[in-house]
Amino acid sequence: MAQNDLFMQRLADVLGIPVRRPANAESTAFGAACLAGLGCDLFRSLEDIAALHRSETRFEPALGAAEREIQISGWRDALRRVRST
Repeated sequence: MAQNDLFMQRLADVLGIPVRRPANAESTAFGAACLAGLGCDLFRSLEDIAALHRSETRFEPALGAAEREIQISGWRDALRRVRST
């Protein structure tokens, strides 16, 4: 999903915060490896691991608060309708 620009922009819009795409496309596997490294004392802290993070692209929210709330409300309404069938 992180490689999809449309998804990343939508995520930033809905959350209302900047979203950064990691430079490492396999960030889930990298994170698991880092936590294993933390467990065997390869890293001293989570801060040491966080220092390794590199972002490729930053997506800024483009929706205002009012429009964001309208869209989230529409999503919740759609979920409610699907659950009722």
